[in-house]
Amino acid sequence: MKTWVNTYYTALSHYTTDHVKGIATHEFGHALGLDHAPFGNPTVMTPNTFERNSSGTLIDGRPNKSPTSWDINTINVIYNNNFASVQNDEPVLDVPDNVLEKVQTTQKDLKINHYSWAIGYSTLEARAHDADVIVSGMVKNKLSPLIKNDGETEEAFYQSEVAIDNVIKGEVSEGDLINLRQIGGETDTSIIYHEHSTELQEGTEGLLYLKKIDDNVFIPINEDESIFIKQDKKSFKVADSSYKNLYDNRLVTLDEVSTSAFGK
Repeated sequence: MKTWVNTYYTALSHYTTDHVKGIATHEFGHALGLDHAPFGNPTVMTPNTFERNSSGTLIDGRPNKSPTSWDINTINVIYNNNFASVQNDEPVLDVPDNVLEKVQTTQKDLKINHYSWAIGYSTLEARAHDADVIVSGMVKNKLSPLIKNDGETEEAFYQSEVAIDNVIKGEVSEGDLINLRQIGGETDTSIIYHEHSTELQEGTEGLLYLKKIDDNVFIPINEDESIFIKQDKKSFKVADSSYKNLYDNRLVTLDEVSTSAFGK
């Protein structure tokens, strides 16, 4: 397992020495086999350095900057009491069957990317605060994946064209086609998978909170956290169409999203 720290973020003025220490300790925790724990738990393994609250203020997302008793006890369980003997089996993540089938069919390496985010978002208001664009639309076309390889790190990104049918926030228009980029994909040698990035297929209708990274190129904020998939209207007793979040299954309507973005 390899771990990285994104120094673009740690160089920002609101990152203190304690924040950087917490990030480094968190990443070492991953290297030792620890997974993420929900925000608020007594551990250094909470996933985000900061949390954005509903009013837009950044609060500390990882108050514990050093290993806690929870971390130490979990490590002891993983390695069978103070590293006396290492487990024979590697930790297994919930990798979808279609990904595992592709790995088996292609005989390529499976690389699992496990991201920690700079900022976490538990409310619609928080997501709206940092989104450049909030839109609903449909995936019209799948584009060629983007592959990056600097000789040490290999990355892949799914790319799709999304036709916008409703604009809640941002400088885009109904009918525009935008390029949506998501983490994950296939290279010549590897299948790259991120546990909280679900590739959107043609015909999928969704509600998206996006950041603009290039001319007409957008990414979902924290991947699945900011993608809501349109549900069958007949399944729900609501006047507006419902959208389900890919990360936590929360149901929202366009009215709720508009109200949370602008308070009206």
